[in-house]
Amino acid sequence: MRKDNYYNNIEDYILGRMPPDEIRRFEEQIRKNPGLNEDVNLYRDIITATGKKNQWEFRNKLDRIYNQDQKKTGSRRVVFFRRLLILPALLAILAIILILIFKPQQEPLKTEQNNPVIKEQQDPNAHTDKEKKIAAEQDLPKIKDEQKHNSNLPVPETAKTIRQEGINYTALAYSQYRALNTQGVNKSPQEQRDNLGKAWQAFAKSKAGNKPDTTMLNQVISLLDPPDSTNLFDCLKLRANAYFMTGNFEKAAQDFQSDIFTGTAYQYNAEWNLLLCQLALLPKNRDAFDRQLGKIINRNTHAFRQDAALLKEKLITIETGQ
Repeated sequence: MRKDNYYNNIEDYILGRMPPDEIRRFEEQIRKNPGLNEDVNLYRDIITATGKKNQWEFRNKLDRIYNQDQKKTGSRRVVFFRRLLILPALLAILAIILILIFKPQQEPLKTEQNNPVIKEQQDPNAHTDKEKKIAAEQDLPKIKDEQKHNSNLPVPETAKTIRQEGINYTALAYSQYRALNTQGVNKSPQEQRDNLGKAWQAFAKSKAGNKPDTTMLNQVISLLDPPDSTNLFDCLKLRANAYFMTGNFEKAAQDFQSDIFTGTAYQYNAEWNLLLCQLALLPKNRDAFDRQLGKIINRNTHAFRQDAALLKEKLITIETGQ
């Protein structure tokens, strides 16, 4: 395989431009060739991290920039360390100035000479019993008014708890779902005779109208039960999406879980769709959903990392009402 074709095939495979029949042959090469599998994963991570399609041109530019910067490294280090010393000194001077400006000034001590209230309250027995009784009767209406006022004050709002009852998690899962791409499905009559070829055709027809055709999706599931062992990855991927679109989320989750361990470019999609299956099944197995959500968010190169973060924020808003 020529070098140009080698990288073009990897790029077409990752970006979804490769026809399904070529995908099967290419994935067979990935499984047999560890070096090719490593190049596919590396190329996919680079595309995810940078958003660039022509990664080899991008890498050559980086090499040229790196070689030029090596010549300037010595002088830049001296300037860098000088700046590191200047910045702390400026911060220290600024801190001293702020302390001097905002230092609180001591208030004069209150003595008996300048505080007449203290003189009046020095003797707690100054009032007679009769005077105390009169004072208490005079203060009684004031106490009642304060109690009435306090009863009308708003009660502090308690922390809002998560509510799961009445939330349509299934609708939310469908809104986040990205349908499997069937572009390029154009098989010859000979290839249409096998169940996988027929299933691809049925899946493409199910998406032709405004709403998914449940009859065609059930036909896909029937054709791939059991899946062909020689094309196990394609069978599980196609059947998992058909299960999801028909609302059979538990079986869809099982097939997506199996596809995650294939090590192909579809792994990110499989992990995301597995999360959506768990979302549709909430509040059941909430711990499993939270683990899968955290797994995607914590992987910086994951293709669906931003989608997962937005989904987490949306869930917090829906479940807490905040």
